[in-house]
Amino acid sequence: MTVTGDARLGTVDGAHSGSLVASAGAEVLRTPLGLSREVESYDVTFTHLDRAGNPEPDFFTLVLGLSNQRSRFLSGTGGSVTTRLPKGDYHALSDMGAAGIANTVLIRPDLEVTGNTTITFDARTAKPVRITPPDASATTGVASVLVERTYEGVPDYLRGVYPSGFPADMAIGQAGPELPADQAAVIVGAEFNGAPIGDTPVSYRLSWAERGRAPTGLVRAPAKGELAEVRTRFGPGLPDKTYVHGGNARLPGNLLGGVAGMRPVTPLGSAIDYVTTDVQWEWTFLQQNASGAEALLLSTPDVYRAGRRYGKSFNEPVFGITAPASADPYLSRRGDDIRAGLWLFGDKAGNLGDSMVDKARTTLFRDGQPVGELPTAGYGGFTVPPGPAEYRLETEAVRSADLSPFATTVSGAWTFRSDTVAGGEVRPLPLSVVRFTPKLDDSGAAPAGRVLPVPLVVEQQRGADNGRIDRIDVEVSFDDGATWSKAPVVGRTALVRNTGQPGAWASLRVGATDSKGNTVRQTVIHAYRIA
Repeated sequence: MTVTGDARLGTVDGAHSGSLVASAGAEVLRTPLGLSREVESYDVTFTHLDRAGNPEPDFFTLVLGLSNQRSRFLSGTGGSVTTRLPKGDYHALSDMGAAGIANTVLIRPDLEVTGNTTITFDARTAKPVRITPPDASATTGVASVLVERTYEGVPDYLRGVYPSGFPADMAIGQAGPELPADQAAVIVGAEFNGAPIGDTPVSYRLSWAERGRAPTGLVRAPAKGELAEVRTRFGPGLPDKTYVHGGNARLPGNLLGGVAGMRPVTPLGSAIDYVTTDVQWEWTFLQQNASGAEALLLSTPDVYRAGRRYGKSFNEPVFGITAPASADPYLSRRGDDIRAGLWLFGDKAGNLGDSMVDKARTTLFRDGQPVGELPTAGYGGFTVPPGPAEYRLETEAVRSADLSPFATTVSGAWTFRSDTVAGGEVRPLPLSVVRFTPKLDDSGAAPAGRVLPVPLVVEQQRGADNGRIDRIDVEVSFDDGATWSKAPVVGRTALVRNTGQPGAWASLRVGATDSKGNTVRQTVIHAYRIA
């Protein structure tokens, strides 16, 4: 028997299935059938030419779909390769030439496929990349090319990473048309390791950005006075852990940045970084065990000015929930989906923080009734009934004192009203966070028997219907939360009398209600030591 399928019929593309059934009395034989109807697609030939105009046999080309989810990883030996792509919009990056010797990177941010076509990557259109640090003795670190392509308001990324720095004969250029500045951007960056000053690592992090297109070559040799100097200090650590620190370049609004070379740092030590000033810088601090990272601190992006010195800090207690200004909401609603994305283990400076935990939960209540509970530390999504209601979000995370003796338990609870959000809008929900920022000694301790001023920093989610907070209540415990006593608050400073014995821990609890009735309650067990 012959079965014929006609893919010209109907309007649905993709896989179609069926079966041929034959029977004789009680016997039934079923034979599966299948037919695949290709979406509207075309042959696209990618041609690669070297710097002499000849076919380039060594190439790797990445093509990513913008209007669809299709991608292609293309390589070959003859200079050309043909692939079939569905009709739509794409962007592409081609790395040509012998690896590590004479690389040419060409970027095509806009590739529209509407019929059979040929795309040419011609190395003759590129120009050299040479980035030279102001310190001639500095050694080469990681380098990268980051491409951000925004299509219909949604960003997509391509990135090339060079762990040992750009090749000596590196070149870069644009293939295809230039786009509006808000639709494409390229960051080219290289890092160099300067001579350390004692135990303090010195790094040169040099990145430049171009909007709308890729740069045609990039030759830069900035003097030290054309850079900003960032000095970062680090808080206490544990002897069986290792710590690394790095910074990556970003553009405002970008979700992704360049590649950060992570340098080893020491507890109570520091790092010096010299950075370019036409991009933003986001800093990362990692605590690692033998298996990898177990705690993370992440700054918000900073902008610097040439010739200036700036200070930063990481990993200083008190640790707890932080919510610095961010375009990405920490608590939001879209339609009838409520999503939380809280950071429970930030530090005194307000850096965002995450950590491995032994146990955690995040729970949402609606009008006093549980909507759902997740085994997560401050994040997750919940689908709720439509219409207005009173909500309470609770979260708690517990981590081992072997990971950190500070903030062994962090919890928070927030109440707010929310209604269905129409039209696909993501609406930030009311959220306030209170940070504790006392001055402690290098070990994270305060003297027994004395009053410790604990400045309180209030952070409220941007774009949400928050009210004004006029009163903050603070309590302290010296028995890991078994009993609590009130601490007086003057203005935005709590006055905590450290009645615990040396070697004990102080835990802190805070509560507040804003002028619109939204509430916050946070607890940090093991906020600081008593010395």
